[in-house]
Amino acid sequence: MLIRTAQLIDANEIAKISVNGWRAAYTNIIPEDYLANISYEDRLQKWCQVLEEIKAGDASRIAFVAENNQQQIVGYICGGKSREAAMSFDAELYAIYVDPEQKQNGIGSRLVEAFVKWLIGQGYHSMFCRVLEKNPARKFYEKLGGQLVSEKIAKAFNGKLLIEIAYAWPELKLCINQN
Repeated sequence: MLIRTAQLIDANEIAKISVNGWRAAYTNIIPEDYLANISYEDRLQKWCQVLEEIKAGDASRIAFVAENNQQQIVGYICGGKSREAAMSFDAELYAIYVDPEQKQNGIGSRLVEAFVKWLIGQGYHSMFCRVLEKNPARKFYEKLGGQLVSEKIAKAFNGKLLIEIAYAWPELKLCINQN
């Protein structure tokens, strides 16, 4: 398993994992018609933009990918500076997804470890992430030592309002020690 900084050439595989990850994680949580309308093309455009901005010098965020031994991308993580002034944590994990067929292989933990080490190297001290309350991945964040710190109503998904919770790590180094 290789964890490396994501490159623009990785955008297509990241987009596929994003769409497949959403569909796997949020079935029976987010309305099916919303999930069915998530397109690879839209996600590809988004990830091309994100990776181009990082390459052009946006040092406030980073993306890493996990490659298996066959050099196939099987997961990604993205995050950086907190986007929420109301949260008292200086960094945020924006997104992490692993190919649904590759879960439970330690890929997510290795991605988080690389990301947290990058954050510490950039001078960040704490981190949070938001996740839908009914997302089964909550156990992953709890295993990493995430503390439940808030909840709020998430945006409507085709008219369905959902609860979004935040997990936090007041000290980043503790997140690495949990792995």
